[in-house]
Amino acid sequence: MALGTGNNFAALLVFLLIGTASTGMHLTNQNVQRVQLSLQIPETCFANEPNTVICELKNESKTKSFQLEISGNELSESVFTAEGGKSTACQIEWQPTRRGVTKFPRVTLKSSFPFSMLTAWKVAMDSADRIVFPQRSGSPTFPQGAGLKDEHSELGLFRELRELREFDSPRRIHWPSLGKHQRLLVKSFEEQSQGAQYLFRWEMTAHIRSIEGRLSQLSLWVDLAERMGSKYGLELDDFQSGLGNGAAHHLNCLEHLALYQHQSSISFREGSRR
Repeated sequence: MALGTGNNFAALLVFLLIGTASTGMHLTNQNVQRVQLSLQIPETCFANEPNTVICELKNESKTKSFQLEISGNELSESVFTAEGGKSTACQIEWQPTRRGVTKFPRVTLKSSFPFSMLTAWKVAMDSADRIVFPQRSGSPTFPQGAGLKDEHSELGLFRELRELREFDSPRRIHWPSLGKHQRLLVKSFEEQSQGAQYLFRWEMTAHIRSIEGRLSQLSLWVDLAERMGSKYGLELDDFQSGLGNGAAHHLNCLEHLALYQHQSSISFREGSRR
């Protein structure tokens, strides 16, 4: 058959495109399938904050895999290369939008290498329930009433006079300033972190309007106290953690904050069911 006609060139072009597509489909599929994806999810995950998740890309073949994209709902998208015969560790960020019990989102490993004509993918699932803690936000300064060692000798340098709050100790009231300012003021000190003990109570967040904002403030204080190495406790409705520190105590306090249901909301729902 002669190849000098336009029809034969068109047929040759069609066969070429079909061959390219078939080869590309095979290469793209193999580029993804030879890589195994595993996830290491941290124990402490906070809502509305980036939480680092370690991804391990294990490539047991001798061929390198290119342009591997890891993505998922509430996950940052990143592109990696998996060396042949090696395991490659990489990081993505998980930013859940709310506290409480949840599932880790489905993670997709995909690639369009080499021709960007077709996309191959595989899915990694984590079936375990995860507890997401309240976002750490609010004031980083501990309330004056939280320090269990409340004597002036156990505090740092005098800082300022400020308005009395409902959880402040009466011993902190600065009576000489009452006549001048016509309101009660308390003495504020720089508290020492070493050897300090703190008790964080729900009432200490009464100035914050929303329940989620109050939980976020307590979450921040609990986390800061743990990082400082101080002993601390949390009182939340019927829950009392007692004083302590360390990973187990830290998780116990944060989990109660994550699973917290306000008593008034519970009573309202129960009354509605009746």
